[in-house]
Amino acid sequence: MVLFYFIVVCLLAFIPASIAGKKGYSSVGYYFFGLFLFLPALIVACCISDKTYVSEREIMLDRELRNIRNDIAHTRNGANAQLAQSAQQKPAENPLIHRAYLSMEDGDWEAADGFLERVLDVEPENSRAYVGKLCVDLRITNEQALSNCGAPIGENKHYKRALQFADASYRRTLESYEMSALMPEERKKREFEQKELTYLSVMKRINDVKQRKVANECRELISDLETLGDYKDAAIILNELRTPINYNNQMIKCSLCGTVQGVSRSFCARCQITFTKGSMTG
Repeated sequence: MVLFYFIVVCLLAFIPASIAGKKGYSSVGYYFFGLFLFLPALIVACCISDKTYVSEREIMLDRELRNIRNDIAHTRNGANAQLAQSAQQKPAENPLIHRAYLSMEDGDWEAADGFLERVLDVEPENSRAYVGKLCVDLRITNEQALSNCGAPIGENKHYKRALQFADASYRRTLESYEMSALMPEERKKREFEQKELTYLSVMKRINDVKQRKVANECRELISDLETLGDYKDAAIILNELRTPINYNNQMIKCSLCGTVQGVSRSFCARCQITFTKGSMTG
């Protein structure tokens, strides 16, 4: 009987030992605790905190912190690389050019020209240096003054070189200087020539569209003409394209895309051009 009781106690002691072991505590210690005091050992094993849960949470938090540190380091490295790349793409202005423009402000044209020549010896495609040479030729102190210098700069060899080697943005700036520097008569002549080119290109496109009679091309042409608000002939051309409605006829043929439709319509169903009611008869 005593042996049976001892075997039962030994087996029961495994219960608190197993519970405590799963929570991260010593299974052996709780086994002997349960062997002599089973009920208190069981209560303690059930009530103690789970060390494995705390340990797993610490591991998870440590992993999260490590990921955050890696992200911060990666972001910082990426920002530094971007700054370095920007610095490579946009190098600082040549100090000799800066010296040249300072000399121009002082009216020392010979010194300015000397600095610019030194720049071109090393960088023969530096557009800023050629603009500086242009300023020296015209005896003006900075490039912004080119816009009201009153001289035709378009034929100057340094201006041509500057245009040749300038990027797209700087080229537009230089062209604006040239247009502003023209005398009023010359400026009007240039503007007229530009409008003449616009008119010719518009008329060529109209003829091509009318010949092909593709609906999408017709609609794009109408849309583009409507957006040419600063071009005074656009409204006239657009009005000339509109087919007059003649109420003596039962059908009307669009002069742009060639679609035949009823005279009750106010615009072409295919190319969307508005019909004009200039031929209302009968």
